[in-house]
Amino acid sequence: MDKVFITIDQDMCVGVGKCEELEPGAVELGDRGVSEPLPGVALTRERAEALVKNCPSGAISIAGPAPDDAPLADPA
Repeated sequence: MDKVFITIDQDMCVGVGKCEELEPGAVELGDRGVSEPLPGVALTRERAEALVKNCPSGAISIAGPAPDDAPLADPA
């Protein structure tokens, strides 16, 4: 299974929360009102690509591969 980490550009994020709705086990709305990836939590490449595609502000990107032992976010 191809696991990856995501990153969210805090300056581009507008805090809509679509990513948190799609992947609550991998993303949360932070204190600043913008989304933040949960540290160390991985997604399958397919799920990460869906987040990237569905981000209305284009703030989410794939940061790179995650190690095999990285915990996988529970699906929504």
